[in-house]
Amino acid sequence: MSENWGPLLRINPHSGEGNYKNLGNVGSTASKSLDPREIYATFDGDFGQIVIGKQYSIFNGRPVLADASVLAGGFFVYDIANDGGALGAGSLHSGYLYANFNSGIRYNSPTDSSVKFSVGLYDPSTIQSILPSVKSTPVASKTTSPRFEADLSYGQDFEGGNFLLYADMIYQSAENCTVSGVTCASGSKVEASGYSAGVSLNYGSFSLFASGFKGEGLGSALQLDFDSLDDSGRERESSGYWLQTTVNVTTDTLLRLSYGETKIDPTNATAGHKAKGTVFGVYHNYNDHIALYTEVGRSEFDLNPVFGIATETDYVTVGTRFMW
Repeated sequence: MSENWGPLLRINPHSGEGNYKNLGNVGSTASKSLDPREIYATFDGDFGQIVIGKQYSIFNGRPVLADASVLAGGFFVYDIANDGGALGAGSLHSGYLYANFNSGIRYNSPTDSSVKFSVGLYDPSTIQSILPSVKSTPVASKTTSPRFEADLSYGQDFEGGNFLLYADMIYQSAENCTVSGVTCASGSKVEASGYSAGVSLNYGSFSLFASGFKGEGLGSALQLDFDSLDDSGRERESSGYWLQTTVNVTTDTLLRLSYGETKIDPTNATAGHKAKGTVFGVYHNYNDHIALYTEVGRSEFDLNPVFGIATETDYVTVGTRFMW
């Protein structure tokens, strides 16, 4: 008997292991594979751009990318600071839903117009609830059609600045919904849908971003596969808004203040909750590759869906970021 030894490199261009939008993505497969957040090909022309592969999703993506904490500190999702979470999650449980990186086909309209739009078909996800707040762990695991997401925006430059208005949406269905082996109260099929809108304003050294969302079957932080259904298997309604203002006090130093809220409504079967988050930060570009930052923040839940009690968590973050 002979044995062969050698290095093994596995690159995973899919969203992760299993039929999920978030579970199996990056974190829980990190010990098994190199899971790149983005790996895609583009086809560009006068018609616009077609993107094929794994890229940042459309729905509710703009507030995530605008959040100064995404590449700095931010909150642990649901404030599970002692459970192996990762900073750099921004304010995703208090103001907006995390879009994440998913596989699909996307079209972006030409960039030379003040009106732009994007449409995308993505790998569909199981719609379920796994958090302790939903004890029966309902799940709809059969997906037969892609998830649809779209974005429409209008932007203009003016003397000293620019502004952008946008709206986006999401829709997906899943079947074989069961609760403890029994068909869900609303039937075998569940549907997730939502919309959001916002505005970005930049004037001189000052910037403002404001956004809001409303959805059904989406959840309260990570879309679709964390807390989207109640204990009877019905789609849960959630909504939220997020505000951020920044000012460049020097060419290399940015001050930031943000506030957001997310609410997931109660049902006859499951309690809801409201989350609030406030962050103040200072970010300094030391050079073209190194940034230094510090943040202080507070995250509040009137009923934390992981711990089952009201929680208040204070954050102090000091760090550096290296990019090339």
